[in-house]
Amino acid sequence: MSTQFVGDIDRDGQLDFIFSNPSHYEEETTLLFLSNGGKPLIFEASEQFDC
Repeated sequence: MSTQFVGDIDRDGQLDFIFSNPSHYEEETTLLFLSNGGKPLIFEASEQFDC
């Protein structure tokens, strides 16, 4: 897992994070953590590709 971005995406005054978290070498997975006023929202997007 690696950090791709830290900033205030939703402009609520709290930090939000984007992480890269591939589970396999032929897969790209991105996680978006939005602070949402103390109730974090987590979104995941995955893309598979063949070498």
